[in-house]
Amino acid sequence: MFRRINLFSIDGRVPPCVSVGRSYALMGKLYGKCDTGYNDRTHSGSGQVFVKREMMQIITNNTFKLLQYNRKNMKKIHDILFILIIGFVLVSACTSPNQNSTPPTTITQSVSPPTTTQIIATPNPQISSTVSATSQSTPSTSVSSTVVPQSGNSKIILDESFSLIAGDKKSVKIYSFKDLGLEFLKPNDTFIISVDSGKPINILVTDASGKASFNGVTPIYEKQPPSKITNTNLYGWSYPGIWYVLKANEIFHKDLLLKIDRAGSYYIIFDPQNIVEQVSELGVWQITYKSFNINVKINQILNPQYFDILPKSPYIIEDTAAVYSAYRDAYKEYPLEDYGLNYLNPGDTFKLSIDAEKPVNVFVINLNDEVRFNGVKPVYEVQSAKGDIGSQYGYTYAGISPLVKEDKVVKKDITFTVKETGKYFIILDQRFADPYAKDISFFKANVKLSKI
Repeated sequence: MFRRINLFSIDGRVPPCVSVGRSYALMGKLYGKCDTGYNDRTHSGSGQVFVKREMMQIITNNTFKLLQYNRKNMKKIHDILFILIIGFVLVSACTSPNQNSTPPTTITQSVSPPTTTQIIATPNPQISSTVSATSQSTPSTSVSSTVVPQSGNSKIILDESFSLIAGDKKSVKIYSFKDLGLEFLKPNDTFIISVDSGKPINILVTDASGKASFNGVTPIYEKQPPSKITNTNLYGWSYPGIWYVLKANEIFHKDLLLKIDRAGSYYIIFDPQNIVEQVSELGVWQITYKSFNINVKINQILNPQYFDILPKSPYIIEDTAAVYSAYRDAYKEYPLEDYGLNYLNPGDTFKLSIDAEKPVNVFVINLNDEVRFNGVKPVYEVQSAKGDIGSQYGYTYAGISPLVKEDKVVKKDITFTVKETGKYFIILDQRFADPYAKDISFFKANVKLSKI
């Protein structure tokens, strides 16, 4: 009674249809094979929309025709409804994305890479900076800058350069600690005084009474009494009647440690009157008064018990000595016990480096010879032959048996090995005058001692 109508063959053409899974089997069973004309693994989203639109149109048109054809026979309406339901199911199945197909062309992808954590080196290891990056925005970075913390243990109270006149007492430079913001100093107040001078300067730190007496005192160059620094009577400048907490003689370059013993007002004095230099003109010696510059920096140490106060050196001794280029009853002496070497033992080997602007005689002697050395005057005469060198002129020091003796050294590295246990001293001796010299002045001699 009913004529069989193939919904998918109206107008004699097969609609583009993509079938998958069970929907494809059902459709083939009811209506025969549906030729899609597409590879169901490669169709695009736009193709799906086209299929859905055309399929809906075909179903609607054919349903209308079927209703017209069967309007007199309402008993078969359930067939029509069944066909409609099946048609919509097939349309949905044909246009649903295949799980094995490639993703749609328009992709919205959220990328969440692992959070990157960057630890910033800070004094507190618990402080870190975390940087999170995503694909949809510029990373917001919050990084604490690495700051090497200042010790907060010192402050500069003076950093100044000035000019003085060699040999002129009137050009002396005096600073008051009160003017530097410290009206009264108390016991254990600690400072580092760094000096860089063009000529060897004397430095005193004294109280108000010593400052008042300074102008009436003439310094004397002589053997000094043992001090807190050394147990040896070294040559230096005396200021009779003046009490001082610190005195440094003939300083070119040095860091000086100042530690206050008693409370009071203090002054620091830079004295150039010891620098007596002369030139010879037509056989007449005249004192020269030449100006020179000096830079001074004073650092106040706020917590000296927690501070490595003076800089460490790789050498046992590292010093710039001031040596006078004319005869005077003095020499530069380094007691090794003042540098932590109370006794040297047999087999101990050292390297002594001398770099001087003018020649000096260099000695390493023990305690017995050190006691006699001051009373021995060098005599220039023929020396005993040494090896293949033969006899040469040099300086004789009667009664002295040194471990090391080198005459007229300007620049030399000297290696020596101790033979007997004892206390030892290094001496730079310039107690001789160049008869042809036309000037008398101070010169520098750099001294370095290291253990091998």
